[in-house]
Amino acid sequence: MEKILKNVDGIFHQAALGSVPRSISDPLSSNEANVTGFLNILDLSVKSGVKTFTYASSSAVYGDHPSLPKIEDQMGKPLSPYAATKHMNELYSSVYSRLYDFYDTKKEYF
Repeated sequence: MEKILKNVDGIFHQAALGSVPRSISDPLSSNEANVTGFLNILDLSVKSGVKTFTYASSSAVYGDHPSLPKIEDQMGKPLSPYAATKHMNELYSSVYSRLYDFYDTKKEYF
């Protein structure tokens, strides 16, 4: 990935090991792919000088919060390991954004 990212200005990350039932039966694989994999590409992006990083999360992060429509700052408890992995990635995105000034001046990505 380091070679691939050398001349990349922006990343649009949509990768994940999906399936709530699979995450329940095999939470370690979901964590490895979704959290460790995400953190690896996020960290390599910073080290490679990528300027923007857009992450596609999931409505699963809203968990058991009953309100509709869903609002980003109103989240319930995750209902599956899949939801927990997507929420963790949102946390990592926020941390990296603050630590490494990882945003575009027109639109904040994290």
